[in-house]
Amino acid sequence: MASGDRRGAVEWFRRAAEQDQPDALFQLALMYETGDGVPQDEPEARRLYESAASQDDAASMLNLALMLDQGRGGRIELNAAIGWYIRAAAAALPEAQHALCELLLDGRGVDADPQKAAGWCHAAARQGHPPAQLLLATLYALGRGVAIDEVQAAAWLILAGNSGFPPAVKARDALLPDFSPDIRRKAKALSKTLIAAP
Repeated sequence: MASGDRRGAVEWFRRAAEQDQPDALFQLALMYETGDGVPQDEPEARRLYESAASQDDAASMLNLALMLDQGRGGRIELNAAIGWYIRAAAAALPEAQHALCELLLDGRGVDADPQKAAGWCHAAARQGHPPAQLLLATLYALGRGVAIDEVQAAAWLILAGNSGFPPAVKARDALLPDFSPDIRRKAKALSKTLIAAP
C-alpha cells in the first residue's frame, strides 16, 4: 500500500482475509467500497465489513452501519444499522456516537430521546469530533436534551470552529458575536477544559 502497489496489496489483504484476520477484512472492504486497487463492489465491501465487525472490529462496525443505513451494497436495514452504531459507539468511536445522537434526536428507527442523544453527542464532542461539537453547541443553545447554557453553547461553538470544520467555522463566525462579551470570555476559558485528555 505504502509503495503504491494497490494490486499487490489487494492480494496480500485477500490472503489474510481468507484467514479471517479482522484488519485485513477491513482494509479489503475499504478497497472494494472505494474501488481502490479493485473494481468497486459495495456488496462485497458490506460482506467483508460484516465479517470483521462480527470479530469486534470497531471501524468495520461503523462502516457496516453506514452501508446498512444508506442502503449501499444492498437494501436499507435500519434496525441492523442501529445495532452496529450502538456497538461502535460503545467502542468509543466518535463518528458512531454522533450518528446515534442524530438518530435519537430525530427518532429515526428509535424512540426519540433528546437526553440520551445529548449524552452520545457529548461523548463524541469530548473526543474532538467537530460535527458533534457543533451539534452539542446547538443543543445547549436550544435546551434540547440539556438545560439551556449559553456559556456551554459558545464554548462548544468555539471548539468546533477552531477545528477548521467548514460548517462550524461559518457558524462560529456568524453566531459568536451575538453572545455578550462576558459569555464569550467565560466560554473561551471553558473551551480549554472540555476536550478529554488523549
